[in-house]
Amino acid sequence: MADRRGGTDGQNFRELEDTQQRADHGAAKYPVGAWKQGRRFVLHRDAPLPALCLATSAPTHLRVKRTFAYVPGMVALTILLSPFIWLLVRWLVQAKIALMLPLAEEFLARERRLRIVRAAFALIGTLMFAAGIWQLLDARLPAGGLEMIFGGVLIAAATFAWSVFASTRLRVVRYEEPYIWLGGVHPDFIDKLPDWPYE
Repeated sequence: MADRRGGTDGQNFRELEDTQQRADHGAAKYPVGAWKQGRRFVLHRDAPLPALCLATSAPTHLRVKRTFAYVPGMVALTILLSPFIWLLVRWLVQAKIALMLPLAEEFLARERRLRIVRAAFALIGTLMFAAGIWQLLDARLPAGGLEMIFGGVLIAAATFAWSVFASTRLRVVRYEEPYIWLGGVHPDFIDKLPDWPYE
């Protein structure tokens, strides 16, 4: 399949393969390239990426800047103590990683629609919570305030969890400078990559 710059899928990976071959024959401490480790996409932050969307494996001419917040996996256990403690620790230890990624317009449009849906659910949850508080404070209103509050909190929490933990989104699952492990990359894209040789 040709992309908008006239290359085939195989040609799209040629620059990346040439870069990796030069790294393999060189003495670089941190070889530049991109690989797969299981179903994860491993890349050097300076690796040239092919003109294929990471999320759909479709040809694309777009390069989109994405900033990821990486938090070590053990931090997730603090949510058992308190969501507020988890948010605080996450904010304190997170690493910000900015990458220019090839992403197709179709994927970007789907992301925009999902953001609108999540925002709508978050708004519904907030309004239900506020309505429940109002019902509790105003004796003239019918009972049911606690149910409204519970429902609002549940919807807001589910929306937040969907945003943070959705398995289909691109996300950093491991970070060891200068290498980044990405999850959510399309299997067809992953299959075209060589195996990660350093572990």
